[in-house]
Amino acid sequence: MGQTKDFFKEKKDWSRFKDKILDYYLRPYSAKIVRTGKPLVIFDCFAGKGRFDNGENGSPLIIAEHIKSILQKDTSLSNKVKGVFIEKKYYNDLKSSLAGYSNTEILKGTFEKNLRNILSVAPHSNVFLYVDPYGIKSLSLDNFKQIKAKKFSSLEMLMNFNTAGFLREGCRLLNLEWRLKDDDLVDYEIDDDINNIARMDAIAGGTYWKDILNEYYNGTMKIHQAEDKFISEYSRKLKDIYK
Repeated sequence: MGQTKDFFKEKKDWSRFKDKILDYYLRPYSAKIVRTGKPLVIFDCFAGKGRFDNGENGSPLIIAEHIKSILQKDTSLSNKVKGVFIEKKYYNDLKSSLAGYSNTEILKGTFEKNLRNILSVAPHSNVFLYVDPYGIKSLSLDNFKQIKAKKFSSLEMLMNFNTAGFLREGCRLLNLEWRLKDDDLVDYEIDDDINNIARMDAIAGGTYWKDILNEYYNGTMKIHQAEDKFISEYSRKLKDIYK
């Protein structure tokens, strides 16, 4: 349960900012990577509807447009570039949004359930992961370790990690007071039925988040300082996987 039911009603500024980063990132990345002559598979791991209710494009259509542009420039790449979109809740909406776009595939289900499909991509492929979940429950570091271990020709990942949402959930599980209004979190997700401290450890890749939240609770750091410290520690964990 969380603040996600009206997520696609209209595109908010922070969502536009994320999509702008994705669009900007894909331009030089795709232009460079197709020169390798090896297959490119772009995974949108939490695709959503594809289009917001107010008509603005979401990440799937941004990716599909990039693929369309690549194929228009070089038709010889028709069998070497593909977009794969993972979505459970809005599968039918996404299917409608992507109608007419070639070289796209929709996988129904969650990121975790479709992990095997990512791992089944040929090792000589270039793989790009766009990881932008609604919350934090699907971000176990073990998933990314498994993908890295496949040793694709190249592997690149662009992730949005809701650090404020993670710390808020951490406070709940540790029975610590959260001193911000929920409105201060643009999107977050609470999973009372499945989340626990062990799962949080798996997401963070360690227990360091507990010390950070205790410092926040004791007043030795403000929430934004806690976020910065968490980001630094989490980045180190990612660097242990992605050298």
